[in-house]
Amino acid sequence: KHHKHEVDLFDITFMMSERYDHDAREKTGVVKKVDVEKYWGSGDRTDIPSEFRKKILSFKPNLIAFSIVENNYAYSKKLFKIAKEATKAPIIVGGLFPTTMPELFVEDSNVDIICIGEGEYAMERLADKLDQGQDITNISNLIVKDKGKVIKNGFAKYYDWEPPVFQDWSIFDKRHLLKPFMGKMYRTGFFELSRGCPNNCSYCNNHLNQIIFKGLGRYNREKPLEYAIKEIEYMKNKYSLELVFFNDENFLTMKKERLSKFCNEYQNRVNLPFFIMTRADSLLDEQSVAMLKKAGCITVGIGVESGNEE
Repeated sequence: KHHKHEVDLFDITFMMSERYDHDAREKTGVVKKVDVEKYWGSGDRTDIPSEFRKKILSFKPNLIAFSIVENNYAYSKKLFKIAKEATKAPIIVGGLFPTTMPELFVEDSNVDIICIGEGEYAMERLADKLDQGQDITNISNLIVKDKGKVIKNGFAKYYDWEPPVFQDWSIFDKRHLLKPFMGKMYRTGFFELSRGCPNNCSYCNNHLNQIIFKGLGRYNREKPLEYAIKEIEYMKNKYSLELVFFNDENFLTMKKERLSKFCNEYQNRVNLPFFIMTRADSLLDEQSVAMLKKAGCITVGIGVESGNEE
């Protein structure tokens, strides 16, 4: 949208009557039980394939993009087929699963393009070239099927938040803002201060990413703090947020000077309770933990750092 492309969304989250992810979180104690149906409804009981077809025929897209993780892959395959039958627009898939298992999607006759790794720059260039009627086979981070050939391109630099563009939640169902936490529902915003974990645990997808994207620069990148705080301030006011969740895979990889500055700015300008994820060993620094608590950190998600279940 920032680059003047028209965007629409087909989201089946609240069309589903079963809430597998949430049920699993409640069962394992990740979230306390809460009456989510009161806020999310019990499923819109929609004919999803029919609604998807209607959306394609009404919006008439020049490109259809699917974001894929493992647990939505099986259902997505059904939607690929519907999209291919409804339009001649190319179908692109991206996300964690296509990045780690691109051959599955190369073999799928209903998929035309696979995005490997981060998609911000690749999607922008692809949309631009489609609009201009230009060749799309030579865009970095993309695997493109073209007249029976499979063209695998190299990789562009890592995403660095340039140009600075705030998230845009306007096309999403407003129920997405309501998330269960400690037995209540909170208007929650998700943000990032960094991308890419610097650690190299062999059982984690970051280990594979560091191999795939070797030589592209620093895998662990930090977002400019002022830009990050401005975005959170803006979204807090626009959506009346009550809770902030930081997506950083290892929040406390940042240097103490940056952490101190973040905590001060966040407390003065945002002042909402927040949730982070980090490694257990990073919590051994009591000064860092004290700064986090003072700034409003109320929960820390800690990964069990072992590939051996026993």
